[in-house]
Amino acid sequence: MGQDQWVNRANGELGLVAFLEGNPGRAARLMGGALLSTMTSGDVGGQIRCLELLGRGFEEVNRHAEAMRFFDRAIKLADGDKDSGLPFMAYEGKAQALVALGKPNDAKAVIGDALVKARAQQKRGHEAELLIRLGTGQHWRYHSGDSGPDTQVETAIEVAKAL
Repeated sequence: MGQDQWVNRANGELGLVAFLEGNPGRAARLMGGALLSTMTSGDVGGQIRCLELLGRGFEEVNRHAEAMRFFDRAIKLADGDKDSGLPFMAYEGKAQALVALGKPNDAKAVIGDALVKARAQQKRGHEAELLIRLGTGQHWRYHSGDSGPDTQVETAIEVAKAL
C-alpha cells in the first residue's frame, strides 16, 4: 500500500475521532474525503473501512435505514474482492440496524450469513464472536420471543479455547 492510501485511511480514522468528539462537520469532511480518495485510488479495503465507519455513525444517531445502505455497500464490496476478508463491523452493524427497524429474524439471518463466511475464511475469532451473538440472542430473542437453548455459546467457548 502506498503512502497516499495510508494518508487516506488515517484521515478516515481522524473523521471517526472528530465524530466521537462531537464535531460532526469535521467528521463528515474527513470521512467523506477519505471515502472519495479510497474510491478514486482503488483502495477497496479502505473503502470498506470507511463505509463501515459511516454506517456505524448513522447507526449511533439512530438513522438505521441510512446506516443499512453503508453496511450493504461494504458487504457487497468485500464479497467482490477475495482479498478483503470478512467485513465484520458491517455485518454486526447491519444486524443491529435490522433489530432497531423491528426485523430481529432478518438480523439473526445476517449474523448466520457472517458466521458461514467466517468459517469459510477460517476467522476463528470472528466465528466465536458471532456464535456468542447468536447464542445470547443479543437482541432478537427479546424482539422475537426466541428462548431456545444457548448451544451456540457452548460452541463459541470451544472455538475460543482452540485459538
